Amino acid sequence: MCCCVCGLLFLTLFALIMLLILNGIIKLG
Repeated sequence: MCCCVCGLLFLTLFALIMLLILNGIIKLG
């Protein structure tokens, strides 16, 4: 595995988590 691939996977997971958190805040708000 290349470090670049691991970085892209990490950024993708981080982005998905941030979207879920933002959606939760918007729904609660």
